[in-house]
Amino acid sequence: MTTATIAFPAMTRRRGRHRRPSVAAKTAGRVITTALFAVIALLLAIGYGTIDNRWYKVVSIQGESMAPAMEAGDLAFFIRPDHVEVGDIAVFQVNGAIVTHRIIDIDSDGNYVTRGDANPSPDRWDPEDVEVVGVYLFHVPLLGHLFGSGSGAYLSDQATVPVSLVVAS
Repeated sequence: MTTATIAFPAMTRRRGRHRRPSVAAKTAGRVITTALFAVIALLLAIGYGTIDNRWYKVVSIQGESMAPAMEAGDLAFFIRPDHVEVGDIAVFQVNGAIVTHRIIDIDSDGNYVTRGDANPSPDRWDPEDVEVVGVYLFHVPLLGHLFGSGSGAYLSDQATVPVSLVVAS
């Protein structure tokens, strides 16, 4: 006895539908998801660094005084220091301006002697007139162009302005 199989068109699977994603598609999805999480984490880190917190500060480099260590348009991260040492790159707040320079000496009076790597002459700062905002940790080249604005409240010809985030609603 032979049996016949009858296939009804509505019950058969058509090719192309309900296919499992390929390995390449799964990998691409994972890469995109990871990249999105990384971008969100970076934006949160930058945003947190723009507000006054006790761990770190983020600034957009605006001048060329620290070239070649940092160029205009770089986004630099600075940690809050317990103390500063000769050789540190530090961010100072001086008379309402933000200055990023390398500390080349701390004299016997406690004055900071600093110089931008590209500057020919040093600057001397009395510790009572300046506040050390942070010590250099790392920078991301060119990312400061996206976040920095040339009209920040701390704009100076020396090096940096605080980063400001603009959120569109």
